[in-house]
Amino acid sequence: MGGAGWSAPQRLTWAAEPCTDPTVAIDSCNNIYTVFTKSAPAEELYLKTSTDDGTSWGSLTRLTWNPGRSVRQHLNINQNDVLQVVWDDNSPGNCEIFYKWSTDSGFNWSVPSRLSWNSGNSIASNIVTDKNSNLHLVWSDDTPGNFEIFYKSDIGTYPLKK
Repeated sequence: MGGAGWSAPQRLTWAAEPCTDPTVAIDSCNNIYTVFTKSAPAEELYLKTSTDDGTSWGSLTRLTWNPGRSVRQHLNINQNDVLQVVWDDNSPGNCEIFYKWSTDSGFNWSVPSRLSWNSGNSIASNIVTDKNSNLHLVWSDDTPGNFEIFYKSDIGTYPLKK
């Protein structure tokens, strides 16, 4: 171990435009999911999935269709295999945090929910779920005059406890 057993790199995208900022998570069936930003022509989020331990990967699934930039995403999978994505989006005029989820391995997704409503920029979010599937979110926000860390939780109200 100790990093000596890594496989050779495998290219996952073949796009004319940049694909950046990947995040990765694995569900209880060892399906691997990656969400990343693709600039085509605006920056949007895409999902790619492997159901065979990374040997092969499915086609791209577009996750966002926004007039602004969807960037700095983070992917989380809770213990019920619900996929959850948070990201920054500047469609409201400043960067805010948005969220969507899927209960069927990424085939269908909820409509986006806006999680921050600040006068400044809310960026670089990260989401986790605890053992009871409660959501915990952190992000950076410059509303106070400089970037500070903010936190909020959702205890028992999101439809993610399936």
